[in-house]
Amino acid sequence: GGYKFGPKEMWPKALQFMGQLGDPAAINGKSRRYFFHPLWTGGAPTGATKNDRIVLPRGGTPSGTMRMRLAEDPTDPHLAATLEFKAVGMVEGDRLEVSINGNTVGGDKIERHFDADGQSENEGRKLRPYFGHRMPVPMAHFVHGDNTLEVRLATSAGEEPVDVQEVEVEFKK
Repeated sequence: GGYKFGPKEMWPKALQFMGQLGDPAAINGKSRRYFFHPLWTGGAPTGATKNDRIVLPRGGTPSGTMRMRLAEDPTDPHLAATLEFKAVGMVEGDRLEVSINGNTVGGDKIERHFDADGQSENEGRKLRPYFGHRMPVPMAHFVHGDNTLEVRLATSAGEEPVDVQEVEVEFKK
């Protein structure tokens, strides 16, 4: 059987943005956001695994990593970066430690908020209640190309695994 890509007025139309990406002058000075979201929890139709998330089991001090490919110049003095993600399964007493390429980020600058309603299908992939995390990241922590995000469950107060997903990195001038 064939695989359907959706109505032609939707997906081909989205490709028009690809032309802008080839022109640095068209995107210079604008905010850029990189998304690392789970796309397929099972296998994708292509057979590739596209389930970007970090699952931290309870017990000990578990950690996990995820690759983030970024096309930014970390030496640009005008750029500022912000990292955000959602952590499902967390409780109030849990605490996460975050690092990029081995460099700790956030610390006392991590903004954390609890969303008791979770995320509806109208807001994206449906999620149970979660703790949203947002933090500034020094540009020196990044490299152009592959970067490693590591999240560690430093303090564990709950019972179910912590599922870190919907990771986003925004770069602004």
